[in-house]
Amino acid sequence: MVPLAEIVSNLNDLLRVRQIPDYPQAHNGLQFENSGGIQAVAAAVDLSLRTIRLARAEGANCLIVHHGLLWNGLEPIVGDNYRRMRALIEHDMAVYSVHIPLDAVHE
Repeated sequence: MVPLAEIVSNLNDLLRVRQIPDYPQAHNGLQFENSGGIQAVAAAVDLSLRTIRLARAEGANCLIVHHGLLWNGLEPIVGDNYRRMRALIEHDMAVYSVHIPLDAVHE
């Protein structure tokens, strides 16, 4: 297993999340931590309940997504927000979200 902190540090540096501006409410970087060890990583565009379940079925406990949990600022943890967070906790899955900095990799 690789420590989550090591993956986050490497991604932050590689994708320059602190240097590249984004939407004021976008939170690039670690959005949801797990217990600390990563066995496999999956990637997706959007963090949905289906994405979480598919990643887990493939053995991943870390998701790197383009559109993460924290997109619209603080929101009530009800409905889809609750279901996603519950699934992340149940599967001990971390979420790293990166929006504009990921787009900038292609420039």
